[in-house]
Amino acid sequence: MRATLLILVIVLSLFLFGCAEVPVRYAITPLLQPGNFVHIPGPNPAITAGEDGAWDDRALESADCFKDNGTYYWYYHAFNQQSLRECYYQIGVATATNPLGPWTRYSGNPILQKSENSWEERWVACPMVIKEGDTYFMFYSSSDTDWHHSICLAIAKHPLGPWKKYSGNPIIDHEHFGYIGGVVKYNGKYLLYATYPDEIQGDYGRMYVATADVPQGPWKLNPDPVFGEGPKGSWDEGAFSEFEVLNYNGILHAFYGACKIDSDRTESIGYAYSTDG
Repeated sequence: MRATLLILVIVLSLFLFGCAEVPVRYAITPLLQPGNFVHIPGPNPAITAGEDGAWDDRALESADCFKDNGTYYWYYHAFNQQSLRECYYQIGVATATNPLGPWTRYSGNPILQKSENSWEERWVACPMVIKEGDTYFMFYSSSDTDWHHSICLAIAKHPLGPWKKYSGNPIIDHEHFGYIGGVVKYNGKYLLYATYPDEIQGDYGRMYVATADVPQGPWKLNPDPVFGEGPKGSWDEGAFSEFEVLNYNGILHAFYGACKIDSDRTESIGYAYSTDG
């Protein structure tokens, strides 16, 4: 899970999907055309590691941004120096009234922590938030002490929480579903995308999808990947570590980070789109 890529993707997503008027032609053509993206250099870094001893003093990795009633909520996972060896991720949030910030950490962080439940004894991470009516649903990835991944759900009445973990967790317990790459509502169904870490190489895998009629499930898993690694020798032959899927004007747009096999894990950003999920 790489932080730098997702920070860029989130900022781009906020501008394109949160507060920008996109020309109508993009409803039937690819979103990305030369010149449509503008690099906005700052202020960076938007969020920094916490002070020594804080729960997030070592590493921050970006997950999802969510706009609600004029406020932007930036969800991220992090760990501290004390848990460096085991990567005990927890989930926090920062808020802003503009996608460029300034961003303010929520004083109640972390908003979601690992627990003694076997499927999330090691960490919770990769939060994705959607809103249905007056209820907020946070989908998140978890890991047990053997690095077995699951997908879980937490529910709240406010984007800051308190978040209550769903009693039916984990909602998906399958080897292909590790790092969440987006949850969207499409043609009346919920689509949950995730990568299978270590499927192709360490921390990298193909993208899979599950569908459901309601956020709580039951979730129907598609056993075949919906998006795979590039051909041998290509820049994305090593598959994906991050993947963010967005629904805009009925087209699903995916931004992803990928690299070559056995590289130094220097990633590049790719884009794909789908008209049928």
